[in-house]
Amino acid sequence: QNTVPCITTAVVDTLSAMLSWLRPRSEPESSEPIVPLTQFAKVNTTNTPSPRSGHVAVVDGDDNMYVYGGYFYDGTQHVYPELQQYHVLSGSWNLVPCTGALPTATCSQSAVYIDKAIITFGGTDIPFGVRNCNDLHICDLKTQDWRLLVPSSPEQPDPRFGQSLTYDSDQHCLWMFAGTDGHTFYNDLWRFDLGTNTWKLIPPGKNHPAGRYRHQTVLHGTSLWVFGGGAPGPMHDHLDHGWVFDTVALTWQQQAFTTTSDDDEAVPSGIRSHACVMYHNDVYLVGGCWGEVHAQQINEVVYRLHLPTLKWSTMTADRRGQWLETAFFHSCVVTSTGILVTFGGVHDVSDPDNQKRTNATCRVYLGEGVPSLEMLCCHYIASSKSATQEAVLAHTGSQDITAHIFPSAQAAAMLGAAA
Repeated sequence: QNTVPCITTAVVDTLSAMLSWLRPRSEPESSEPIVPLTQFAKVNTTNTPSPRSGHVAVVDGDDNMYVYGGYFYDGTQHVYPELQQYHVLSGSWNLVPCTGALPTATCSQSAVYIDKAIITFGGTDIPFGVRNCNDLHICDLKTQDWRLLVPSSPEQPDPRFGQSLTYDSDQHCLWMFAGTDGHTFYNDLWRFDLGTNTWKLIPPGKNHPAGRYRHQTVLHGTSLWVFGGGAPGPMHDHLDHGWVFDTVALTWQQQAFTTTSDDDEAVPSGIRSHACVMYHNDVYLVGGCWGEVHAQQINEVVYRLHLPTLKWSTMTADRRGQWLETAFFHSCVVTSTGILVTFGGVHDVSDPDNQKRTNATCRVYLGEGVPSLEMLCCHYIASSKSATQEAVLAHTGSQDITAHIFPSAQAAAMLGAAA
């Protein structure tokens, strides 16, 4: 039976003892309980960015989430042309001091992470649907400098927002699908070759998805899966089936899904403005909404689709608890070590004319069984706020472990590599 046991008090006590040599004797021990990684938790973060929605997020290989853009309304409209870094282990946020040509269309962009760089495409600015963009921007995280990625040929997608962007490492290209200009809901699929910097429109064929925005795509092998999305009205797709694009044959087809039980709630209904991440062979669908603009409902369930069997289930069946800050227009990433992290979004629609946004950061471990002892130790040390960078380096003798736990050491290592 595949269950996920909780971290026991004994394990926490053992880790506390392991850390006793790190804690300065003059500093009192923290009385804050550490929530097990295997349970959804709202993280007590530091330097937390302001509430926002419509931002984008990517994750690197060192447990850092990068968030760009977003929107907030408090009687005045605010947009955020800024890059924020969140260190997953320590729970610390930092504003990245970027230079260069930062993207100005900061809402409903799409973004990918490739080899210590962030690439964004599209987006919109205030007034939404009027100031749309079809630019590609790239940020070199080693130098923290943004620049335009100019196509080498005139063919390119129309300005839009709410599209998806997916990196294909095998073909070294980006797949951009759908989106809207505020009036037209596109269903076009484009391929951007990162070697030649050229866009190519893929012929749709006879069978293809309807136009949509605020959907999600994930790439599994040579299959580009599309989940949800739609227009502001009713959704196009109930997710008892899905659209998949073969990136080699360049053809679309529909694929039926099933559930792991007789519970119809294990299959998501039509949904948009959600987030999707893939970890190993599972796709996790988090948050989102459905319904008309002035009668929206927020999805409170985290769904999982096991791609080898095409079966849906819910995360509560995995005993990981409930997502604590349900939202839409939020962001979600999963680290290489299997920690799912959500940030921000619209979380209160009780007043349709004054929707409330959050800056909550939540996380949960998605791996099978208990996290590794190394992960537990690193998580505990980073969360304790009492260990010092110098002490960890002295006792472990490892720059890699120290940089993994402390973002300042990580940044120093990255800047040293860039020099």
